Amino acid sequence: MIRSQSRQQSAGRGAARGVRHTLAAALSVVVFGACAQAVDLAPEPRPVVNRQGARLTLDNERAQVAYRWVDDQIAEIEQNPSFWVITSPSTSDLFPWETLDVTPTGDSATIQYPRTVPDVARVYQIYAHLEIVRIRGTIEEWLPGSDTLAGWDLEVAKTDRMTEAWLLGRASYSFTPYEPLDQLTYAAEAGMLEPLLLSLRGYEFPDARDAWLEANPQGEAAFRTWYRDTLGGEPEPISGDARD
Repeated sequence: MIRSQSRQQSAGRGAARGVRHTLAAALSVVVFGACAQAVDLAPEPRPVVNRQGARLTLDNERAQVAYRWVDDQIAEIEQNPSFWVITSPSTSDLFPWETLDVTPTGDSATIQYPRTVPDVARVYQIYAHLEIVRIRGTIEEWLPGSDTLAGWDLEVAKTDRMTEAWLLGRASYSFTPYEPLDQLTYAAEAGMLEPLLLSLRGYEFPDARDAWLEANPQGEAAFRTWYRDTLGGEPEPISGDARD
């Protein structure tokens, strides 16, 4: 699947296609390492455990579905000449939306990934690609059901889909842990993605934040408890005046 560091690095892509070493040794080159080789299925997924002892599991059937979707998306990113996704390394820990820049016509996007965790690059490219196809009006092809979504709801759906790719990498390919993506993935699997995103991005979507707080009067307290137990530490407040 994820066959190279970035689309523009054609030499890297060529190397990835020829790699048949173990995933542990070649992960940063092959990453989801798939279609161009004889492998056409994801390895059996294993549980993911974080420092708090919280576990994530991915059953094999779901892993195969995710594998095919991710592989198709990466092939589109690499092979479609009508757009360009450019990744560059950063020394900071970043959520994907923090550095994403897409042209108004959706013909190119730039996004940064952490230099120390190159596994993240392809997953962030997927996020960028979903924004490209949103702008182009073709996102339904890559995110079924999204044609009825807009604004906040679509942002949640895009992020949720991205976490599926990361979970596949963590469970089937032993991706290196990366706190921003791990947080999003644990939240998505626990049904806590929306409050987590609101704690991180509520200032960008004040109407969605206010609507969620009104519809879930005890939701922030439940989210904060889940966050402490599962991820450790304290989340950013959703309401701005959260209390224990």
